[in-house]
Amino acid sequence: MGLFSCFTGCGFSKAKELVGTVAEPIEKRRFLEAAKDGNEDRFTASLEEHPDLMLSHSLANGKTAAHLAAESGHIHILEALTESLLCNASKLYGKEGSGQEPAEAIMPSLINAIDAEGRTPLSLASEHGHVDCARFLLANGADRLIADHKGNTTLHYASWKCHLG
Repeated sequence: MGLFSCFTGCGFSKAKELVGTVAEPIEKRRFLEAAKDGNEDRFTASLEEHPDLMLSHSLANGKTAAHLAAESGHIHILEALTESLLCNASKLYGKEGSGQEPAEAIMPSLINAIDAEGRTPLSLASEHGHVDCARFLLANGADRLIADHKGNTTLHYASWKCHLG
């Protein structure tokens, strides 16, 4: 899947009706649990109903759906998340005259989100040996040089866990 190509009929038809679709806390919890568990049906259903969830995070640890999916090795969730962003970015985050496509402007916030410990989805995928997730994140603009609050980068986490191959 190319980063800046939205699939025709991507399945997120409710994005047109964004007025009044702010997700309730219970829906946010279900969405984040689906990302962690790899439940693609529940995940995409939540995104279809509430596209604004894509950048939401857990209040306890600051992890986004991208963090949870990368940490658990659910590349299909990362793909669904980025596809949803590509399909809905202009409706959710469009800014006239910004000079950037909305998805181009928002993708770094999704891919390089920082949790409460300063860790990115890429650092979590690297630590847990989820090479396919790490490659996907890198291909979509993840910054491998972002350090956490202790100064550790993705390379540190991958090397400590012997995931350098």
